[in-house]
Amino acid sequence: MSAPTTWGRFAVVVDDGAVVLLDGGRELLRCTLRPQLDGVLLPVQDVSTAPDEVELGGAGQGLRWRVRHAFSDAWHTRVLLQGERPGVAVESLVWRLGTDRAAWCWGSGVHGLLAVLGPEPELLVTRPLRATLRTGGELGPLQPGPDGTTVTLRTRWETRAEVAGALPAWLPVLERRLEDPLELEHPDAGIVHPEELEVSSTGPLTQLVASRPGCWPVSLHGPEGETVLEPCWASDVEEVVAARAAELVREAPRRQGVPVLTDPASVLVLARGGVGAERDEAVARALAEPAGAGSPWSVLLAVEEHQRSGAAEHLARAVQLLPELTRGAGAPTAAMAVLVALATSGADPSPAAAALARTAGSADTELLLELELLGGRLGPASTRTAAALVDRLGAGLPGGPLAVDPRTTAREVTLLRWLPDEAARALDGRLLGGSSLSELVQRTERRLLAGDPSTEALAWLGTTVLDR
Repeated sequence: MSAPTTWGRFAVVVDDGAVVLLDGGRELLRCTLRPQLDGVLLPVQDVSTAPDEVELGGAGQGLRWRVRHAFSDAWHTRVLLQGERPGVAVESLVWRLGTDRAAWCWGSGVHGLLAVLGPEPELLVTRPLRATLRTGGELGPLQPGPDGTTVTLRTRWETRAEVAGALPAWLPVLERRLEDPLELEHPDAGIVHPEELEVSSTGPLTQLVASRPGCWPVSLHGPEGETVLEPCWASDVEEVVAARAAELVREAPRRQGVPVLTDPASVLVLARGGVGAERDEAVARALAEPAGAGSPWSVLLAVEEHQRSGAAEHLARAVQLLPELTRGAGAPTAAMAVLVALATSGADPSPAAAALARTAGSADTELLLELELLGGRLGPASTRTAAALVDRLGAGLPGGPLAVDPRTTAREVTLLRWLPDEAARALDGRLLGGSSLSELVQRTERRLLAGDPSTEALAWLGTTVLDR
């Protein structure tokens, strides 16, 4: 029996066709790299291990393949694909990472990277050497002939400064406000862009502008190969909320001529961004017949309508909804909003204080962070949670998370936006050089807004906390 495979302090094992990195017996990373044909991920049929390498392979559907992982100064991966019949095409090499840490991908072609961010100051970074990395961590498509096609990757630990230094010097911030020009200065590259973008050039400088929100593929073909960017343009939150409110009114079913909305987040977005009699009638009906009474959005709707109109009955409705408030994301914010409104109006704040207390004591670290942000002071656990959110938003890297949940991302952006100044400055060290927390929040928010976010994501992005 051969000695166990190791990479530095890490043990390496193969489990169900995946290479697993263990740190003191705890799973740090689970990596699957296999070819996909006709939508099917090919199974692993052969596995061999040695003290410094692991090899997996298989054959089927006209393709013979091997993946060799060698562990030395870095983790070197070599994939050999051999076609056994004419015309066999590999849609992609699917690179899947399983980890409880933040997994990030910049699928930009020759400059692409995969990164795993965690509590350590260094990032585990995979870079293509003879490969083209696409969005979602896929490599390809590939057309292997009988002599074979080889793909190579290198994975190693890199500091944030090393990662930042390896990014192209010409790379601008890709998240733009609508009609704000994106400037690309790469004298040796040809630029291919969709016709939806307006383009002007002066010498080596090219400016691209979008007149409507969205994300657009832009390719640069230079001496190093093809780099694919996905710049995006978005309106401000208030404009997007107003547009969504108009859409909600337009598409809502009606009862006696009044728009009927049953989703609490949709009613809140309508209340914030809508105008006119239809808005007022729809909100009044939702307040009188609340759907999702346990939702924080229902409570916030009542509080914000009280603040807008001064009507005491709206604040009373908010207090009535507090006992049904479900302990979870947004509940501390809703309870605090009621508490502040009661205190401001001279009423007894104890019902809201009791509801706020019920949100405490959860094992949910982000719920604790939300609660402590409302108090303006973070304990050590919440400081660590905020740092983890920075990692999950990429810490200033271009690209996006491998696992995308816009609603969760909107909440994370909102929580980071609420950080007290001192806590925010303390997190700047977790970002790539030249980045700041405020820039990270703005870039992430713009990419969300450019991608037609869900109504609940808009509810989070439009929610403010105590003025600081």
